[in-house]
Amino acid sequence: MIRRSALAAGLLVAGLAASSCSTFDRASSVAQIGPDKLSRTDLVALTGSDGGAGDKARAAITQWLTLGVLGGDVAGIKSTDDLTARLTKAETAVAAPFMDSAKAQYSKGLDGSPILCLRAIPLAAPNTPDTVLAAITGGTSFADAATKYSADPTLAQSGGVVPGDAQGSECLAPKTLNADLLKSLTDAKAAIGTPTTVEFKGTKIIFLLRPFEELPEINKDSLVATEIQTAVAKQIAAAKIYVNPQYGKWDPKALNVVALGQS
Repeated sequence: MIRRSALAAGLLVAGLAASSCSTFDRASSVAQIGPDKLSRTDLVALTGSDGGAGDKARAAITQWLTLGVLGGDVAGIKSTDDLTARLTKAETAVAAPFMDSAKAQYSKGLDGSPILCLRAIPLAAPNTPDTVLAAITGGTSFADAATKYSADPTLAQSGGVVPGDAQGSECLAPKTLNADLLKSLTDAKAAIGTPTTVEFKGTKIIFLLRPFEELPEINKDSLVATEIQTAVAKQIAAAKIYVNPQYGKWDPKALNVVALGQS
């Protein structure tokens, strides 16, 4: 099943109302953005079905159009894997010019980063901070150390990654972190990339403020969301989007192809 990427869903909101959607006859095409057309044959390849006009088709058309809006190559796509790979490449290209700024923001760490991205290893006897830190110093990755030593099965399974929210983010805003824990990390002068031991609610925990390079792309992008939106808005301003009415229409507010009767 084709799913929309996080960047497309979260960062393209600004400006799509500026794109145009024509209604003149293009019976041989399912959709078009600029000079590029999605044929019925292409749609069959993307859906793995007969290319009918249901939700599956509209989801595939939506991703194809999103790729075009992002400036990606929409020609000759023959599979969902190919489409997903091209969309990822296009998203990376849009965000790339702003990654130095994103890293600078994140590098403030506890002194002002908008997000904190943590790994943690809570310990229980007989494991001690010295044992775990010695293993990490000896070359064991923090993730592997968490898998081996964490007293929390969930953190052991995730390599110590502390979840950020119910939507699957791996980072959180500092104000959402327990105030006492935040103070303990601050007092310990926790720095990005350096394991730091604190005691919290009677448990010794080794924390790591994760290096920027290992963060998921969506979390990196969140640091420069405004800049990315501005860049995308410029691309949107010139976008000429068409959807064959047999399949639905482009909804610029929802960023979806929807059924004709859907408002």
